[in-house]
Amino acid sequence: MRPSSLGAAPDASAARSTDPIRDLLRGDVGKDASHLTLAAQNALIKLGYSVKANGLAGPATIAAIHEFEHAHGLAASSEITPKLVKQLTAAASAEN
Repeated sequence: MRPSSLGAAPDASAARSTDPIRDLLRGDVGKDASHLTLAAQNALIKLGYSVKANGLAGPATIAAIHEFEHAHGLAASSEITPKLVKQLTAAASAEN
């Protein structure tokens, strides 16, 4: 007989990372808007923008995104998408 723990799947919550940007890039976040917003905010903070990483797309976050898009020759959008977060993350990585 096998012990019940041998066939058990690992606890999903223990396997989750505390880095929302890495989770997003690995595809663990899915389409959850608050996680996308939080990942965008963390990247914006790394880029020197004055925003709070709270997962809410408030006026400061939207203004920072528009400023980033303008500075990088991107079309202004009103939506935080996985593509935008990847661009923010790439820019933040290049800064370091």
